[in-house]
Amino acid sequence: MSIGLRIKELRNKNNLSQEDFSEIIGIKRASLGHIEAGRQLPTIEMLSKIVRIFSVSYSYLIDGILDKDSFNQSIVGNNNNNNNLTAGDINERNEPYGAHNYDKIIDMLKDQIDKKDVLITKLIDQQNVLINKINELANKQK
Repeated sequence: MSIGLRIKELRNKNNLSQEDFSEIIGIKRASLGHIEAGRQLPTIEMLSKIVRIFSVSYSYLIDGILDKDSFNQSIVGNNNNNNNLTAGDINERNEPYGAHNYDKIIDMLKDQIDKKDVLITKLIDQQNVLINKINELANKQK
C-alpha cells in the first residue's frame, strides 16, 4: 500500500472528508486528492503533521510497518473512542516529535536520491558510449 493510500485510510477511519483534512494540514483539497491517488508525494512537513494528528509512526506512514507505538493507536482501532477526531484531539496531538523521526525521513530521501544519482550516472555513461560511436562513424566517413 502506498503512502497516499495509508493517508486516505487514516482519514477515512477518523471520518474526515478530504476537504476537512486538507484544511487541517494546510493544503488544498485537490493536492490531498493527488497525494491519496499517488500522483504526488507529501512534503516532510505534511508527513510530520499527519503523524502527529493520527498518532502513528513515520515507519507506518512510509513503509506500512506497525511498530509498538503505532500498534496501540487508532490505526488498529484499539483506542477507547469511536475514531472520530475532534479539534481538541488534533491540537493535543500536534506537538513536536523528536528529531530522530526527521532523521529517518531524511535518510530515506537520501537513499532515493542516491539511487537516482546512480541511474543518472549510468545514463550519462551510456550517452558517452553512443557519442563516441557516432564520432567514430563520422571519422570513418571522412
